[in-house]
Amino acid sequence: TIYQVVTDRFALGKDDRDTCEEVGQCQWGNFCGGTFQGVTGKLDYISGMGFDAIWISPVVEQVPCGYHGYWAKNLSAIEARFGGEDGLKELLQAAHGRGMAVMLDVVFNHMGPTFFYPHNLTYDMFDPFDKEEYFHGSPAYLDHEYANADDIDQRQREVGWVGSGQGQTPDLAQENPYVTKKLLEWIRDMLVKYKFDGIRIDSSPYVNKTFYKQLTAGDTLGECFAMGEVLVGGKHSQEVPYIASYQYTPADAIGDAAADGVEGRILDGVLNYPLWGNIRNTFATAPGGGYKAQLSDFLWQWGSMNATFSDIGACGNFVDNHDQPRWFVDSPDPRTYKSGFVASMFLPGIPIGYYGSEQGLRGSGEAPGQRSPLWAHGYDTEADLYKFTRRAVLARKKMLDGIEADGDLDKVLNITAVDGGYLSFQRGSALVVLSQLPRPGTQETLVTVPTSFLPGTLVCDALAAEAYGVCVTVTDDGTIQTGVDGVPKVFLPPEGRLVGPGFALALSPLWLLPVVVALYAALTRRRVITVVDVVPCEKIDGPIPSPAGPRPKTVLVASLEHVITTTDGKAVKVVAGGLGKVAGLLCQFHPGEFISVHPCMQDKDYSFAKKVAPLTVTVAGKVMTCDILEYAKPAEGTNPKVTFYLVDHPVFRIRPDGIYPTPQTKMDALVFYSLWNQATAGLIDRLSPDLYHCPDFHTAMAPLYLVRPVPVIVVLHNAEYQGSIETQQMGPAEVQWLSSIFNLTEQKLRDDVLVDGGFNMLKPVIAFVKRHQKGYGVCGVSKNYALEVQQKLSVLWGLPEVRGIDNCMPESDRMATAETEELYWERKRAAKKTMQARFNLNPDPAARLFVFLGRWVKQKGMDYIADVTDWMLSTYPDAQLIMVGPVNDSYGSYACRRLQAITETGKYTGRLFVYADFLMVPPELKLACDFCLMPSRDEPFGYVDIEFAWFGAS
Repeated sequence: TIYQVVTDRFALGKDDRDTCEEVGQCQWGNFCGGTFQGVTGKLDYISGMGFDAIWISPVVEQVPCGYHGYWAKNLSAIEARFGGEDGLKELLQAAHGRGMAVMLDVVFNHMGPTFFYPHNLTYDMFDPFDKEEYFHGSPAYLDHEYANADDIDQRQREVGWVGSGQGQTPDLAQENPYVTKKLLEWIRDMLVKYKFDGIRIDSSPYVNKTFYKQLTAGDTLGECFAMGEVLVGGKHSQEVPYIASYQYTPADAIGDAAADGVEGRILDGVLNYPLWGNIRNTFATAPGGGYKAQLSDFLWQWGSMNATFSDIGACGNFVDNHDQPRWFVDSPDPRTYKSGFVASMFLPGIPIGYYGSEQGLRGSGEAPGQRSPLWAHGYDTEADLYKFTRRAVLARKKMLDGIEADGDLDKVLNITAVDGGYLSFQRGSALVVLSQLPRPGTQETLVTVPTSFLPGTLVCDALAAEAYGVCVTVTDDGTIQTGVDGVPKVFLPPEGRLVGPGFALALSPLWLLPVVVALYAALTRRRVITVVDVVPCEKIDGPIPSPAGPRPKTVLVASLEHVITTTDGKAVKVVAGGLGKVAGLLCQFHPGEFISVHPCMQDKDYSFAKKVAPLTVTVAGKVMTCDILEYAKPAEGTNPKVTFYLVDHPVFRIRPDGIYPTPQTKMDALVFYSLWNQATAGLIDRLSPDLYHCPDFHTAMAPLYLVRPVPVIVVLHNAEYQGSIETQQMGPAEVQWLSSIFNLTEQKLRDDVLVDGGFNMLKPVIAFVKRHQKGYGVCGVSKNYALEVQQKLSVLWGLPEVRGIDNCMPESDRMATAETEELYWERKRAAKKTMQARFNLNPDPAARLFVFLGRWVKQKGMDYIADVTDWMLSTYPDAQLIMVGPVNDSYGSYACRRLQAITETGKYTGRLFVYADFLMVPPELKLACDFCLMPSRDEPFGYVDIEFAWFGAS
């Protein structure tokens, strides 16, 4: 996907200034001040929409008023007002450093106008074409043919001058060997020096095709992609065979398409102007309202294009550009633009977005209105169209991910048009539904749309602002029902690909027993997982099910929380929530041998463990040696054999923020996670487990360092926390910095750690699962939660599924059943009295005790609780509130300040206890509590809720 910019109008650099008002003699606008540095500074803005390539306007030195770049003066120099050679090199390096391609706009047809030089009507100002013999006609005003006339033939078009009035441009004579030689040498030098990835050729039909044959022969372009602009007036303006002939001229071509006597491949692709016109006519409202074309017209035109272009997938699809009036000039309703943009994005071709469209720029109907400076409008990444563009681009990428065979890349299925209803088509795993605006006063229409999905497939609208918020199920006849009201929809399976027979069964997590039995085989030096038996979960305690077939021998889990109980009664407990609970359960109920890996925590005594061979890793360029402590706890009863490996280093012992270092923008937090993940990978390689169990993001980077890949299962407890630096896009400097910290190559970091330009620690394990396990092996802690996070979190899109599992807990953790109801209430009153004394609350047996216990974060809804605390305590005099847990994000900080302010008023002394940190609470708190507060934003529930509910709390 390409993002087009006019360099002079897109962005100002650090020291640039706006000069738009300094028009001077320029009839159609002058230089405004945008530079290569400005473009470089906005690469994050561009990549934030998902674009992975940019198209920049021509760069060579210009005659006066040539702000757009199409009026060349000197081919051997880079225009200083754009930033010169150094600025261009920095832009290319920065873009390539982000993995973005760069396409250069080039002009082989003409040089700049001569008429701005009334005393120098000669060609001697041009380099290298300084003689009249290099041009068609003299530089005198109107002493040449005019290329833009409607009633000319192809020969006249190729020797005529493009432009009008003082903007007529001297037409180069490519039939002169010197001209062709110099043009080919120039473009070759540009590609070698700056390493452009593609070129867009301006005014392509005004140059004889013989020149393009020479351009594409030999090594002039190398691997560089060449796309032509075929834009002419008159009879050929939307003529598909003529335009398509500049990609490939068939032997049976007729008329102007065959005038040059050249056959076969001409250029790699061309801008698809017929599709542009078709989209504009069908989805852009005409002046005064209504549409120029019906949906069935679009279908007929598309069929003609698809049959005529030799490679329609290599053509450029667009709805706006620098030569045409912007969409919003005549069609101001954003829904119409969205429909046109989606058509260009999902039909075969290379989608091209134009700068400013994502901000709703309108301009005027004439040039340079469509080239207004974007800085005058702003770069709002929260704008509706900006976010919509991002969703559309990412949805297209997920569609392409689901197309496995190259031959299917441009295949369009089930294309259907119902006038007054909808236009739909399916490409890969994406079902696109488009419609025109309904008549005033009418509501959306419910339509039945054919699909190629299997019956029963769940598909969701990837363009919905709530992220896969609108989902429907494919019926038995292979259709879906959806409403149409002028808003485009793109339905994708939540996993981003068709679901059907032939895919492996998904893994179920071992810690909750379904028991997964896996066999491992080498396949192209990788291990793959094949599930041979699954035992449904009923109870976690009691006899362990015994499925037929081999069982996993050893599973290794690595987590920051841990519970260790030694044979002689010593205990180490590092627990903050559900992960700590799981750590304890794994050690009790895993059906096979178990390895539990954890970093040592400050103030904990691990003297019961013995030292074994250390591990050495490199972090931020420094060699760090970790001591490894081993404690083997033999199998006992139904409990498995568990071997604990404790990784010891001062980085782990000194954690001022508690168990989980935060935020990831802090150097010490990043060093912690680099050391932890590398050490975990070292232990996996050393111990050779049969399966690696990865909970959440904290150890999700370990697979990047494995020498020998092993099967992985990922269990998502809090998938919203991905170890990401959410507020910062990673430019070249940041990527270099992070690659040093994590001891990874910059390319590896970009490929497997960055998500939409941002740092994300969960991505590596997801990428590993996709690469080695066909995407299977990811679970969520409940069925609802699994569905929710896969729909919402882009890092999980493309997985065949996230398996939801039962949130089981041992029945032994329930409160022992009281003999009578009276005895239960007696014990509850006693517990409440004890807890009121413990937390300095008024001793009131009739008080209703509310408790929040957990991390103070957005996910837990802490801000909600803080906002209602004063109201709740003032409205209900018998209410008492206990708030305990560590502050872990800005929402927690907000809640802490609010609650602290309420406490300092003294209004609720004896009724409010606030402790914003870790605190070991007595187990009686569960029994004393009347209502457990947990207004979670993302989870269906957590362990705290279950434990309190088992003791009778609401």
